[in-house]
Amino acid sequence: MVNKWFNKVFAAAIALLFSCPLAGYAESQRGIHTKESIFPGRQLWEFGARLSFVETNDNLEQFRNSSTDTVLLTPYLRYGINDDMSVDVDLPFGSADSDALGDDSGLGNISVGLQLRAYQNALEYPYVIPHIKLNLETADENSALDDGAGGVEFGVSVGTVVNDMYRWVGDVSYEIRGDEENLIRGSVTLITEISEKFSLILEATITDEGDSTGSDNPIVGIGGMAYQWSENIHTSWYGGGGLNTDDDVIAMFKAGYSF
Repeated sequence: MVNKWFNKVFAAAIALLFSCPLAGYAESQRGIHTKESIFPGRQLWEFGARLSFVETNDNLEQFRNSSTDTVLLTPYLRYGINDDMSVDVDLPFGSADSDALGDDSGLGNISVGLQLRAYQNALEYPYVIPHIKLNLETADENSALDDGAGGVEFGVSVGTVVNDMYRWVGDVSYEIRGDEENLIRGSVTLITEISEKFSLILEATITDEGDSTGSDNPIVGIGGMAYQWSENIHTSWYGGGGLNTDDDVIAMFKAGYSF
């Protein structure tokens, strides 16, 4: 069921993205949890969608060896308040297929965030980007799409460039969450610029949140690539998995327009 739903959502997302008018120029941030010094620009927009798949093993005693497949389609908007600040909105919709709990679908938890380029050297690096995000509990309570993590997340990303080819970005964030314990997350992203349009992405993330077995410090690693098809269209692909975490398989496709 999830595979059929995934295919339909994927086709709808691509059709929606490529039906938009083209104008302007901008790149897109390529990290998952880190923030690059890339903003839409003053009074400009970035519109796009992320399509993600996560396979989770539920190792709770009462559900041992069961799994949950979750597919999320997340349309997003970024608006440039000025050249150094943007407001970001995520609107996730999804479906979950659980061996133990059955199927579930609907609206996920909407988030609204703000990013600020507080410092950037005249050569465009290094840079410092504080960010804050409000996570709204808009998903149905106790549904598979409700992670119980409604609250406020704030952090800071710091990035630099080495040899005009390797872009390093580090981020430390703290989540104040409503129904779950607060969370500290550290992430580092390496982006290798193969050409002006094509880049490779590696990212590692560690948190202080244990999985269902009680293990501490889950680590998630992803690899991917990004391609700038034109002055307006940018896409990214990601895949990876985790250590000391219930999330065994993670895949994501992202596409966006800037105008």
